[in-house]
Amino acid sequence: IMIWHDIAGSITAGCISTIIGHPLDTIKVHQQTQYHLSNQSFIRVAQTLGMNQLWRGIGPPMMNQIIMNTVMFSVFRHVKDMTSSNDETSFLISSQNA
Repeated sequence: IMIWHDIAGSITAGCISTIIGHPLDTIKVHQQTQYHLSNQSFIRVAQTLGMNQLWRGIGPPMMNQIIMNTVMFSVFRHVKDMTSSNDETSFLISSQNA
């Protein structure tokens, strides 16, 4: 049951981080390639591209974040469970001393 919490959390984190980060990355790329860096760059890029175009191509980065977060959350939970269990920890310590 805990794995479903990890999967739901990783999907949520991946979607939110991509929805927020992708438009900012798009603006950064346009600033680096077409405009001088200034406070007005965001407004110029948004006016030039249109607000909807800031999220263009969001699918692959979102899938990447979901997969990465799912693996990271699941591995973290597994390692945390392994290291917090007294039986497994004592097994690891005794096998290293043998």
